[in-house]
Amino acid sequence: MLDTLYMQRILKFIAEGSYEGALTPDLWLTFVESSNTETASFHRFVYHMNELVNAGLIKERDVEKSGWGFNPDASLDEISLVLTPIGQQFLVLLSQPPKGLPTERLEIALRHHGDAGKDALRFAVGTLLKH
Repeated sequence: MLDTLYMQRILKFIAEGSYEGALTPDLWLTFVESSNTETASFHRFVYHMNELVNAGLIKERDVEKSGWGFNPDASLDEISLVLTPIGQQFLVLLSQPPKGLPTERLEIALRHHGDAGKDALRFAVGTLLKH
């Protein structure tokens, strides 16, 4: 299940890296409670990072690489991540006062595009940015 506030925290952390980007090990240390790959915080972080990359909200700063640095063997490459233009717009929507992006709008958009599998967040973000 996608957690809007958690996504916002991740996107803000990456945005603070500006054009240099945020290093994946720094993200890991901030959002994963231990090095154990069987913890809930590990699975939550990996899930959200995969969804944010698949939705086109974050990307590797260097064009030769793709993904966010997580390998199938649960190792982590040290790469720099930046927000995409859409990721920046989405972060602005999430950060709008008084309480950020209405959760209902995101949930409705996700339900509407929920059958799109891994592309559901990307389609939901597109729907929100159109309004």
